[in-house]
Amino acid sequence: MKKTMNVQKRAKLVIHPIRLRIITLLTGKELTSLELASRLPEVPQATLYRHIKQLEEGRIIRITRTNQVRGTVEKVYTAGPGESSHFGVDDIKQLSQDEHTALFASFIAGLYEQFLSLTGKIEQHPELLEVMGYGTIPVRMNPADLPLFQQEFGHLLQRYVEKTPSSDDSREAIDFAFTTILFPEADHESQSKSL
Repeated sequence: MKKTMNVQKRAKLVIHPIRLRIITLLTGKELTSLELASRLPEVPQATLYRHIKQLEEGRIIRITRTNQVRGTVEKVYTAGPGESSHFGVDDIKQLSQDEHTALFASFIAGLYEQFLSLTGKIEQHPELLEVMGYGTIPVRMNPADLPLFQQEFGHLLQRYVEKTPSSDDSREAIDFAFTTILFPEADHESQSKSL
């Protein structure tokens, strides 16, 4: 039986700009370290391999298979949506306010790094502007509706997470980093009491 890492240690391992990008690239996909390096060219190879090793040792990512390549063993990695790289409500409740603040700051730093990497390529690839976007959409629901919303939203996303380059309808597909942040509006006393 695998020993489960406590939430605080797991969060510190996951919420790092480079490690977050590795996990994002591996969620629902299988890639080798060389394929990861080709997708993260700005990360020095030694640094990338160190982060992959930390995630593997922390059981945040896992090896799905190995390939023999010119006398060496090549590992193929993945990170599934239900695995230890993702945090549920029970996990979140175990974090202190200071831990939440530090982890969220690291999370935003990772997003900002991705954004800078993208905008650095726009001059050579202006078409990227046509397929990127960010914004906030206010939604209204009862707290009891949230699990159903998350389930339905998860099913919708899964259709696209599972697409592979070999699928007939995804030959021209490109990979996107889709980030969700859900904040309840707690400005009104009545809303605070209902949460």
